[in-house]
Amino acid sequence: MPEKCHHCGFDNPGDAMYCGHCAAPLKPAAKISALYTETLRAPREELTTGSTFAGKYQIIEELGKGGMGRVYKALDTQVNDKVALKIIKPEVALDKETIDRFRNELKLARQVRHKNVCQMFDLNTSEGTYYITMEYISGQDLKGLIRQSGRLAVETAVSITRQICEGLEEAHGLGIVHRDLKPGNIMVDRDGQARIMDFGIARSLKAKGITGAGVMIGTPEYMSPEQVEGKEVDERSDIYSLGVILYEMVAGHVPFEGDTPFTIGVKHKSEVPKPPKELNAQIPEGLNRVILKCLEKEKGKRYQSAGELRAELARIEEGMPTAARPIPKKKAFTSKEITVTVGVKKLVVPAIALAAIAVIAVVLWRVIPGKKAAPAPTDKPLVAVLYFKNNTGDAGLDHWRAMLANLLVTDLTQSKHLRVLSEDKLFQILTKLGQADNQTYSADVLRQVAAEGRVNHILQGAYARAGDEFRINVTLQEAGSGELVGSESVAGKGEAGIFAMVDELTRRVKTDFKLSPQDIVSDIDKDVGKVTTSSPEAYEYYLEGIRHDVKGEYRQVIESMEKAVAIDPDFASAYLAMAWSYGNLYLFAEQKRYEEKAMALSERLTDREKNNIQGNYYMGSEKSYGQALAALEKLIATYPDDISGGNNLAILYSQMGEIEKAIERWRVCIQAGTEDVVIYRNLSGAYEHIGAYDKSIEVQESYIKNFGDSAIMRRDLALTYLALGKNDLALAELDKAIALSPTAWEDIRTKGDICLYMDNLSGAEEEYQKLLPRKEADGKGWGMVRLIGLYTLQGRFGEAKKVTQEFLAYAGKLGQSRWIRTFRVTLSYAERRSGHPEAALRELDKAWTSAVADEDFTAQRDILLNQGLSYLEMNSLRQAQDVAAKLKASVEMAPNRKLLRNDHYLSGMIELQKKNYVQAIDLFKLGMPLLNADAAERLLFADAKGTAFFESGDLDSARLEFEEIISLRIGRLDYGDVYARCYYHLGKISEQQGKKAEAAEHYRKFLELWKNADPGRPELADARRRLAAL
Repeated sequence: MPEKCHHCGFDNPGDAMYCGHCAAPLKPAAKISALYTETLRAPREELTTGSTFAGKYQIIEELGKGGMGRVYKALDTQVNDKVALKIIKPEVALDKETIDRFRNELKLARQVRHKNVCQMFDLNTSEGTYYITMEYISGQDLKGLIRQSGRLAVETAVSITRQICEGLEEAHGLGIVHRDLKPGNIMVDRDGQARIMDFGIARSLKAKGITGAGVMIGTPEYMSPEQVEGKEVDERSDIYSLGVILYEMVAGHVPFEGDTPFTIGVKHKSEVPKPPKELNAQIPEGLNRVILKCLEKEKGKRYQSAGELRAELARIEEGMPTAARPIPKKKAFTSKEITVTVGVKKLVVPAIALAAIAVIAVVLWRVIPGKKAAPAPTDKPLVAVLYFKNNTGDAGLDHWRAMLANLLVTDLTQSKHLRVLSEDKLFQILTKLGQADNQTYSADVLRQVAAEGRVNHILQGAYARAGDEFRINVTLQEAGSGELVGSESVAGKGEAGIFAMVDELTRRVKTDFKLSPQDIVSDIDKDVGKVTTSSPEAYEYYLEGIRHDVKGEYRQVIESMEKAVAIDPDFASAYLAMAWSYGNLYLFAEQKRYEEKAMALSERLTDREKNNIQGNYYMGSEKSYGQALAALEKLIATYPDDISGGNNLAILYSQMGEIEKAIERWRVCIQAGTEDVVIYRNLSGAYEHIGAYDKSIEVQESYIKNFGDSAIMRRDLALTYLALGKNDLALAELDKAIALSPTAWEDIRTKGDICLYMDNLSGAEEEYQKLLPRKEADGKGWGMVRLIGLYTLQGRFGEAKKVTQEFLAYAGKLGQSRWIRTFRVTLSYAERRSGHPEAALRELDKAWTSAVADEDFTAQRDILLNQGLSYLEMNSLRQAQDVAAKLKASVEMAPNRKLLRNDHYLSGMIELQKKNYVQAIDLFKLGMPLLNADAAERLLFADAKGTAFFESGDLDSARLEFEEIISLRIGRLDYGDVYARCYYHLGKISEQQGKKAEAAEHYRKFLELWKNADPGRPELADARRRLAAL
C-alpha cells in the first residue's frame, strides 16, 4: 500500500525508503553515528580534553570557570552535537537545598525557548558529580567584546540591547526574572545574534519560596537598587541591569564603580549616573534618555516591560541613518567567487617609501540592495540554487544545507552553457525577504527571489538519510510560471559520497535544461571533488577560513586553511586563500610560496579556475604579463561575468599603465552586481589616479549607501577628503571609521596622516609611535614607514636612518626579502639627502642583488634611478650617464610605457647638473604628463623644475613650481624634505624680488619645520642668517 510522507503528505510506493517529493525518510533511520572527530586541545584542569564524562560527553575544551564551577565545550556522542557542560563544584553540590533550587529553577528556565535565549537542557549527576547541560554557542561574551573594543558603536549596542529585550520579553511573559544580567552572561555569536545565558539563578514570580526576600543575588556593578537592599524583584530589575549594560557598551565603563561591593551598592541606591552622552558625544539624545530612564532608582519610573523598552529602541534604530544600521551577517556560508574561483582579488594602493607595494585584500561584503545591475546580455539560462532542506532529523547535518548548494553552484558554474546566481547574492535576497534561515520557501518567496536575482530558473533540494545511505532530491522550475522543468534524485553511501552525488546531479540537471547531448559531452565538467576537495572535513575547514576572511581575520584564515591542507594536501583553493591572507598581512615571502603551491595544482582545476589562478600568478612578474593577459582575457571571453577574473584583468591593465581600461573593467564588475568592497576601492583609487576625486567620492559614498556603513570605506573617504584639503571632512569620516573599528591600527595611521597634513607634526609622531608596539606585522611596519617619512620631512635624517635600520632588522627576522630591498632604497634616500651619497650607493648595491635574484624589475628601476641621483650628488657625471643609459633600456622594455618618466627625470637631472637649463626643463615637462594625478613623484618633478628655473634666473616660474609643492596634498610622507625645503627656496626667491616680509615668512616656516633637524645642515644656517639680515 502507498506510504504517505509525514513531512509533505505525498503518496509514495510502499517499498520506498524516501519521499519522492521532499526526500524525507519514510522508514525509521538507523542510529546516527559520529560525523567527525574533533581536534582536541591540551589537557585541562578537572576534566581533560579528550576524556569522556558521564559516558557520553567527550570533552573538547574548557570554556571558563566561575563561582558555581567550570564550563566545558563537549560533544554529546549520543546525538553527535556540541553542548556546554557545567560541572558544579563539590562544595556547592553538597548543599541539597542548593541542588533542589537549581533543579526547580532549571525547570522554569527550560520553559524559555527563544532565539535570543540560550537553551537550558538538564541537571544530572554522574558518579556523585552534579552537572548542567545547555546549548553551546560559538562566539564571544559581551564582556570580552567591550573589553576588546573599549566601547561599541552606538548602532551595534542598540541592536544587541534590542535583541536582549526580545529574549527577556519571552522570559518575563512566563514569569521568570533573570536576576543576574551582565555582559558575562550574554553571548554574541558570529552572526551578531545576542543570547542571554544562565537563567540558572532566575526565579519565578509564580513559584514562591525558592529564593526569598533578604537574599542578595547578582553582580554588584549590574544590580538594581532593590536587589542591593535584598528586596523582592520583578522584571523591572532586569531592565535596570540592562540599562547598566547598555551604558557600558556605549560609554566604555559601568555607571558606578568602587573598591568593594558595598561601595558600589550604595552608589546604585543613592548616586545619579553621569549622562553617557557626556562620555561619548556620538550617543543620540534619544538613546541618552532611554539609558537614564532604565537607571531610575524607583522602579515605577523605569520602563515597565522589556517590550516597552524594545519598542523605544526600535524607534531609535529607525531614526538612525540607513548606512548606520547593522545589516544581518551571513551565516556559515560563502560565495562561489571565494569558494572555488581561485583568482586573487588584489587591492591597488599608492606607493610608499619609493616602492610600490601591491596589497592583496580579499574582503567580501554584502550585495547592493538598491542597485540592480542589468545581467550581461546572453541567452544562457540563469539559475538560483536555494539552500537545501535537511530532512535527516539531525541538526548536526545542517551544515550540508549551504555546502550542497555551494557545491552545486561550483559544479554548474563550470558550464559554458549556464549561468548561476552567486550564493552571496542569494543570501542578500533571502535576508532582505526575511527567509535566510527558512528550510522551505513559498511560491511568493520564489517569485521574489527570481525578480531580485533576475533569474529564470529556480533549483530547490532536500537531503535525507536512512542508515548510512544519503539521498538528495532536487527540482528545477521556471521562475516566471513556476512550471516544473525536471526533478532528479541521487543516493550514495555516507557523507563522503556526497561529492559524487553532486557530480551526478549536475549532469542530470543539465539535461533538464534541454542541453543537447553534444553540448553536455563537450561541456566543462570536472568532478567537484577535484575542483575543490573530496574531503568533507577539509571543505568545512575551508569554509571556516573563508568566514574568517570575510571579517578580515587573516591569521585565523591561515589556521583554518592549514587544517584543510593537512587533510587534503592537493586542495589548491585553500593554498590560494593562504596566499591571499599572507599578502593581506604584507608577508610577501609566504604569499609567493603559497601562490606557487596553488599554481602547481592549477591543472587539476576547471578552465575557469585554472585561467584565474594562472593569470594571477603570471601577473607577479613583468616577464609573464603576456601570459597573464592571455589567461585572463580567455577567462573573460568565456565567463564575462567572472568578478575575480575581471578584477585581476583590471589590475593588470593598471600595472601596464592603461588606467582608463582598468576603470572600464572595474565598472563592468560593479554593473554585474558585485558585492566586493575591493572592486569599489580599486575603482575609486583609479579615479584618483586620473584626478577625478569627485567620482572617487561618488563610488565610496555609493558603497556606504547601498551596503551599510564600512570602516574601510569611511577611512578611504577620510583620505580622499584629506587629499582635497578638506581636513574637517576628513576628521569627520575618520571618527566614523573609529566608531566602527575602535581597535584597528589603520585608524591610528590615518589619524597621524591627517595630523601631519594639518601641520600638527608632534600629533602625527604621537600617533605613529602608537603603531610600534602592535603585534600585527603590517601595523608595526606601517608605524616605522610613517616615522621615517615624518623624520625626513623634519630634516631628522639620523633618526630616519635609525628607524629604517630597525625596520630592516625586523624584516630580516620575518624573512621578507621584498621589505628588505624596498627599505634599503629608502635608507639610500636618507643617506643621499643628508649628504652621504657613497653610503647610499652601498645600500643600493645590496638592494640590487636582491632585486635581480627575485626578478623584481620595478625595484631594479627604482634602484637605477637612485643610483644615478647618488652619482650626481657626488659630481660623478659619467657614472650617472652610464646608469641613465641602463635605466632607459629598462624602461623601454617595460610593459608600462609611462615608466619612461623615470628616464626623463634622471636625464633632466643630468642636464641640470650640466647647467643646460632649457634641456632639463624640457625633459621634466616630458615626464610630468606620464605621472598619475596622485603620484608622490610630482613633488620631485616640481622641485627639479623650480630649481632649473631659479638657477636660470626665471624667478617667477620658479616661484610657481615651489608654490605648487605647497598646494599638493600628496607626497609629504614620501619626499617630505622636498616639501620643507620649498619654503627655503621661496624665501630666497622672495628676497631676490625685494619682498622682505614674504621672504621672512617663508624662512620662519622652513625653520619651524626643521627646528629639530640634524645639526650642521647648510640650509638651516643659511636660512637663519638670511632671516636675521632682513
